[in-house]
Amino acid sequence: MDRTQEIKLIYQRVHACTTCHSNPKGTVKPDTKKVVRRFFEQILDSKIFIIGQSLAKTQVRLSGMPFHNSEGGLSNGGRYLEKYLNQVGYTIPPTNDTLTLVYSTDMVQCFPGRKEGGKGDNIPLTSEINNCRQWLDRELSLMKPKVVLLFGTPATKSFYHYYLSKPFTKLSDYYESPQDFGGMKVLSLPHMTSMVPDKSGIYDRTFRMIKGMIQ
Repeated sequence: MDRTQEIKLIYQRVHACTTCHSNPKGTVKPDTKKVVRRFFEQILDSKIFIIGQSLAKTQVRLSGMPFHNSEGGLSNGGRYLEKYLNQVGYTIPPTNDTLTLVYSTDMVQCFPGRKEGGKGDNIPLTSEINNCRQWLDRELSLMKPKVVLLFGTPATKSFYHYYLSKPFTKLSDYYESPQDFGGMKVLSLPHMTSMVPDKSGIYDRTFRMIKGMIQ
């Protein structure tokens, strides 16, 4: 089986998975949109492997175009990230033949629901992360990227615990501090929608590092 068929099979199994949905204490919601992910050949060329917390409410997980809103255009966070990706030759939407389509995935493959009161999304449960690790393990093994880019506290905390076996303090401790992981460089950034001080400076410096790592 070639890599294209392997990644297609992973996504088919992700879409069919109901492990967490049958747990009454779980928070994740299944992706009910029956959309086949496209552009597999393009994403397999990516040397950058993005990991977020979980599926967003408006994101079609299997569309092949992360960081998009329900209307099909880039979300606010997607537009912010896109300008930095473009600086290193990458893109989110597959609309430019001169740019490489970035690979994006999540610690948890379903939407975890909104917090009570609607202020932000739920943080995935430990059991949900454990259930989804099989998918992330397969993606990392298949892709073998040069850079693993973690966005936000939940993704960074989970990755450091499960893959780097290192304690987590606070997200800002990991900015601009690449970690080695099986021949890959792991970097963390504040989420593109967060309002942390000097976020643009942190992104500027990190993507300059990434450019050197993927050349």
